[in-house]
Amino acid sequence: MYNLKQPLDCNSISYSASLDYPIEHDGKVYYPGGDFEKFQERKAGKHQKKDYAWRWSKELYEFGLANGWIVFKNGRIYTKGYLKAIVEKQSNGQYGITYRDKNRKLSTIDFIDNSYSNDIAKKELAAYKLERKFDYPKPTSLITSLIESHKNKNALCLDFFAGSGSTGESVMRLNELDNGKRHFILVQVDDDGICEYVTYARNKRVIDGYSKHKPLGNSLKYYRTSFVGDNVSTQATDNDKTVLAQKAGCLLALAENTLYEQKKTNNYQIFKDKDKDVWTAVYFKEDYRPQYFNEFVDVVKGLKGIKNVYIFSWGDVSSFESYFDDDSHINIKGIPQPILDIYKSLNS
Repeated sequence: MYNLKQPLDCNSISYSASLDYPIEHDGKVYYPGGDFEKFQERKAGKHQKKDYAWRWSKELYEFGLANGWIVFKNGRIYTKGYLKAIVEKQSNGQYGITYRDKNRKLSTIDFIDNSYSNDIAKKELAAYKLERKFDYPKPTSLITSLIESHKNKNALCLDFFAGSGSTGESVMRLNELDNGKRHFILVQVDDDGICEYVTYARNKRVIDGYSKHKPLGNSLKYYRTSFVGDNVSTQATDNDKTVLAQKAGCLLALAENTLYEQKKTNNYQIFKDKDKDVWTAVYFKEDYRPQYFNEFVDVVKGLKGIKNVYIFSWGDVSSFESYFDDDSHINIKGIPQPILDIYKSLNS
């Protein structure tokens, strides 16, 4: 299993004429930066201190091409990255593949390549045309390599200091490469709109597609959090309790990865997965009389697909199974205890 590293023509730390050469493949000629005229200018000496050049020497590129480490994709050239193998010069002075111990732990030496630098991360952010600047952004190549080191392709990746949102993009791009089913949760204090206008905006553009990058078609939801005050139990109105219950329903929908709300009443909510027939239904009223509960039951029965049904109850919820005629596609669940504790505080 491999991941694609940054394009072979990402800027070097300093320009090197020896790394600025044409590559011909399948009748097409590639130049660092993709511009022949700029290539001519650089070769004539008109280049910046940091400018386009290949990351690999011509000798290293030819070895990589011959040994399957080079990928041509969407008009760009990429190098493959493996967790347990690297291309490096051997004791005889020639390039070769070095295989590493399967149980070897990652170390800082694995990430000294320029493709893991902050400069690369800044160029990634520039591609989204986001004005906000970060002093030390993390490139997706670094985050992708760290996530890939975990064997579970269904992992949930949590980033409590999301910043520019590199973790979200890394998860989506890694899933695209290895057909993983990873999910991510990004958390960030919304100072000066960072969450909304950078973290969220960046990942939304990755999903929708931007520049030459195709849409990845994932789901993305943006939530705001707030504190429940200590005096809520003495001041909460019935409407306050309903609103709080609906927000708790959103958390349950998030846990089931059914992010899209389909229906909301004062008694229940219905959520759905974006692409699949997977539903989350939440009944949060402490009243099971027919005029309230039967409507919920009828709506749930009418849903096609897998249904995760949460019902408010202080005890065992298995007694509610009879309402749904033993539908094998229904999973009856109780409201989690932390949410019940909030309900209890509101009614005390």
